[in-house]
Amino acid sequence: SMNQARLAPVSPLALSCPANAGATGDGGPRRNGGKCNMFTRIIGALLILAALAAAGVELMQWISSGTYKSVTLGGLWYMIHRASLNASQAGIQRYVAPWLWDPGIVWILVQPAWAITGLPGAVLLWLGGPKKKRRRRNLFRRNG
Repeated sequence: SMNQARLAPVSPLALSCPANAGATGDGGPRRNGGKCNMFTRIIGALLILAALAAAGVELMQWISSGTYKSVTLGGLWYMIHRASLNASQAGIQRYVAPWLWDPGIVWILVQPAWAITGLPGAVLLWLGGPKKKRRRRNLFRRNG
């Protein structure tokens, strides 16, 4: 006879990490530390760096032109690699759903690049939590 596995309810945050990444032995992820939290912090930090770079582009354009104009995520993507932007649009409209591109993704692309990358980056850094502090051993302390 075949045994069928029973599926337990899963929280949305648990879906982002493998079940064994940072497991404590009781089946749950570690609160502070573990591979999952480290990955979350790295992605968050990269998004924050992208936000700072986008803000830097805005600042440089403001200094050079004398007028402030927000750099949108779509505009930045177009400056970096327009072919992938066009391919993404065509692929999503053709193979996924035309309504997903416009108004969904278009709304995201017309927002300031620093906000679209910085806000999720800050949330991921917050979710990743502080790096777990390790206790240091004093090698020169005598016991007893």
